[in-house]
Parts: sequence; structure tokens; C-alpha cells
Amino acid sequence: MAVAAGQTHDELESMLLAIGPSILDQPHSFGAWDGAELIGAVLSTAFTWMPPDGAGGLSPNYRPIGAIIGALETGFEAQPQDKLQTCLHIHMLAVSRGFRGHRIAEHLVNTCIESAATHGFQEVVSDATNPASQQVFTKTGFARLTEQRFADFDFEGRRCFSEIETAPDIALMWRAI
Repeated sequence: MAVAAGQTHDELESMLLAIGPSILDQPHSFGAWDGAELIGAVLSTAFTWMPPDGAGGLSPNYRPIGAIIGALETGFEAQPQDKLQTCLHIHMLAVSRGFRGHRIAEHLVNTCIESAATHGFQEVVSDATNPASQQVFTKTGFARLTEQRFADFDFEGRRCFSEIETAPDIALMWRAI
């Protein structure tokens, strides 16, 4: 999505450096390591978490990404605030290419969910942006709540994600804990 939206490597890096520390402070974000090499990560927060002030302005090309995620989450966000406070939000699930296919992503998701349960969370959602992550979430007990087709999403009069050919949609996936 970042490439399709025109986000540069430097913009993405600046944004991750700005929001990363506040996400990594959460007890529900985990990494998978091969020796000293980080080979996978799951980054999650309470659904009600907000990025630090100014983080959104670090990458003007993030706006269409934020818009498609916002469109996807609109119905879910309408729930009562006390229910949203007990919902964990997985923002990112990633495994290095050379380590895919070894159930690392599943292990990270399950570890994240176990941690969330011990901290009183009752449900978990994720914006699954590609078929591989959607498959991992399905295997770990998630169901699709809603989806947004990339080819159909209009941002300020243009279909900025229509060139994404590797995935038909982004899905909001949910499961009870």
C-alpha cells in the first residue's frame, strides 16, 4: 500500500521512527529473532491508542492509506468506547522473506493474543492488507468483519490502490479472546 500511495522509503522510516517507540512500549508487541536478527514482528496496541502528535504529518503520502483504513474501521469504531478499550488492535504483522512458511507469523499472533488476554482484552482486530496475513489471521481464529477492495477505493478522485495486483482487498478481521 505504501508504494501504491507514493510513500517514499524516507517518509515511511520517519513515520515508523516517530510512532515506533510508543507502539513498542505496549506489552502486546513482539519480535521473532534468529540470533541477533529480527525476522518477524507483530505490533499492536489498544484499539483506542492514538499516534503521537505530529506523526501523521511526517508522510503526506500516508493520507490515502489512513483513508482506506479509516473507511474499513468506520463501523467498528462506532461501538461504545468502553468496548473499544478492551479491544486489541494489531497494526502490523511481518516476517522476513527468507523465514516465511515456518509458522512464525502464527506464533507471533498467538503470543500477542495470549498477552492481551492476561491484560484484560476481550477481542482483537487487525487491518489485514494482503492474502498472506489474511490467511494467518484466519488460521488463528479470526473472521472477516468487512473488507474494502483496493481497485474500488477512491481517494480525492483517484483510485490510488488500483495498481495493487497481489491482493484484491484489505480486510478488517476480528476474533474474541
